[in-house]
Amino acid sequence: MKKIFYILVLLSLPALLFSCLSENGKDLNNVKKLETAFVSKRDSVQLAKQLDESYRRFIRKYPDDSNIQRMLFEDAQINIYPLRKTDAAVEQLENLYTKYPQGRFSPNAMFKAAFLDENVLGRMNEAKSL
Repeated sequence: MKKIFYILVLLSLPALLFSCLSENGKDLNNVKKLETAFVSKRDSVQLAKQLDESYRRFIRKYPDDSNIQRMLFEDAQINIYPLRKTDAAVEQLENLYTKYPQGRFSPNAMFKAAFLDENVLGRMNEAKSL
C-alpha cells in the first residue's frame, strides 16, 4: 500500500510542478509571439504599444524571472522608437543598471541613459553623473 502511495505522489509531483510553471510559460510565449511580430514591423506604433504593455505585465507578474533584464532593455528600446517616450526609456534603463549592476545589459543601459539625458532631454548634469 505504501508503494502505491509513493508512486502516486511521484507521478503527481511533475503535474503539480508543471501547472505552477505553465502560467509563466504561457505569458512568456505570448511575449515572444509579440516580439516575433514586432521584428518585421518595427515602425508599428500599435504593435509597439502591445509589446510594451506585455513586457510591463510580465515584469510586474514575475519580478524574479531570468528574462527581466532583457525585457527591460528591449522595452526601453521600444520606448525610444517608435513610441518616443524618452522619459520612460531612461527610467527603465536606470532601473536596469540599478537593479542588475553586474548584468550583461547594464553597461549599455547606463550609456544609453546618459546619451538620452544629454542629447534628447537636455539634462547635462544627470548625463555627467552617469
